[in-house]
Amino acid sequence: MTEIKLFFNYLSWHYTLAVRDIIFIWRDFFWFLWNYFSIRQLIKTFFVPWKRLGEDAVNFFDFFNFFSAIVVTLIMRIFGILVRSAVIAVGLLSLVLSLLFGVLFFSIWIFAPLIILISFMVSLRLFLM
Repeated sequence: MTEIKLFFNYLSWHYTLAVRDIIFIWRDFFWFLWNYFSIRQLIKTFFVPWKRLGEDAVNFFDFFNFFSAIVVTLIMRIFGILVRSAVIAVGLLSLVLSLLFGVLFFSIWIFAPLIILISFMVSLRLFLM
């Protein structure tokens, strides 16, 4: 009798508390990845020069100095856009992979008791043949 009660207690835990905890852990993974890659901050500062590097045009009448400052600042902005794009892409890819692995793990978790039971029945059948 206690084995049957234990079995039903396990199933109750497996499909209630454990599923809730899996969803909370999954949410925490998303939060961590979103904040680890700072996707929101990178999007806000997308066009800012890399590491805020750039040249200041001291004298507007010195055209060489003025245009070199513009070119250096433009190069730093382009470099910043490229680096931020790469980090955003890696961050979004990690979020998508976390989503896919989470769905895979969740579906395996939901069907695990059934898979174990079927495996036991098949092995018992093969053993008795």
